[in-house]
Amino acid sequence: MQPGMPVSYVARRNALSPSLVFRWRRLTTESVHEAARAHDEVVPASDVRRLEDRVRELERHLGRSTLEVENPEGSVGTRVLKVILLSRSASKDDSQ
Repeated sequence: MQPGMPVSYVARRNALSPSLVFRWRRLTTESVHEAARAHDEVVPASDVRRLEDRVRELERHLGRSTLEVENPEGSVGTRVLKVILLSRSASKDDSQ
């Protein structure tokens, strides 16, 4: 795709058929034009992988949070709340 770089040279250098390199170049150009017509952004695959990793991380976090809500006996926050409530009720009993 570099200006001035002959396709036949690139094909020979990489042991490919020139027609295959021409086809790849045409398909690449067509897909870019198609994305532009659809108003889609063309993003690097590395950005897609990074965002997919982030989605997986957030899904795992959501799963852990869901388990804590569904099983409050096992969550740390619930145990701390129970200790606070028990200590308050014990101090009320002591003051009466």
